[in-house]
Amino acid sequence: PRPGRAPEGVSALRVAYLAGDRPYSIRQDDGSADGIGIHMMKRVAEVAGLSIEAFVPMTLDEGLSALREGRVDVMLGLTDIAARREYISFVGPYRSHPLVIVSRRQYPIWGLAQLTEQRVGMIKGYFAIPYLQAQWPTLQLVECRDFEDCGAQLQGGRVNALIYGLQGTYERLGRKSTGEIQITGTVAGLYDEHNLGLSRARAPLAPLLRDALNVVLEEEMPAIEAAWSAAESAPRLDWERILPWLLAAGSLALAAWLGWQAIGPADHGDPIATSLTAFEKANRLTVF
Repeated sequence: PRPGRAPEGVSALRVAYLAGDRPYSIRQDDGSADGIGIHMMKRVAEVAGLSIEAFVPMTLDEGLSALREGRVDVMLGLTDIAARREYISFVGPYRSHPLVIVSRRQYPIWGLAQLTEQRVGMIKGYFAIPYLQAQWPTLQLVECRDFEDCGAQLQGGRVNALIYGLQGTYERLGRKSTGEIQITGTVAGLYDEHNLGLSRARAPLAPLLRDALNVVLEEEMPAIEAAWSAAESAPRLDWERILPWLLAAGSLALAAWLGWQAIGPADHGDPIATSLTAFEKANRLTVF
């Protein structure tokens, strides 16, 4: 059955999202939100008869605080755990992925047993932190600002590994087969879910959004994912590689022009005009 519609007078939603959670949510260079989860949320709101005021990029820790304080109404990409249910109502999940271990190529880590008394990077506020602290108390968990911060700490040797969801990790590292850090192991039994997280004030909308989400997942999600995949696969200019070559070519062209100006033949201008000017100055020009 089709879901009902939101009652009249319900204010527009402020939706928080993780700015670097490709392919689900990313912040474009122009400041707009994009990704599979963003397009999905737009359709969920439309099906439910709701409007969206803004998509707000946040870190995980910022988003959880904003939900708790009521500064945003919904956050995308959250895992449902007991500690969060005190102030968040969950709708979903719309995706779920196992957790993986990322380590340096020369020191591969296949499982948590290898990380006894080792430093492990995890994003601040990540759902798996309390579980790992309880089940693996010998791990020395180091909180990072985001995945990129954890990766930098791993590359710099400040942590021995990092743990994150498979899909998000692959989007950042999977295509870099020769990279210094790589996916090398898994964490059994833990899954990174993507749910809609609702603030307390918006909890009454949970049944409506759940019905709308189910409709979108069943009828529209394959098309949303296919469109995103096609856009991502389209040929693009790799400016990180092209720009240095363009700058070098421009520098060579400028140097050649300056050299020509310095040693090339002098520009004497229009010979007739130059001669007339000379005769005028010598007072010897006869006009017929």
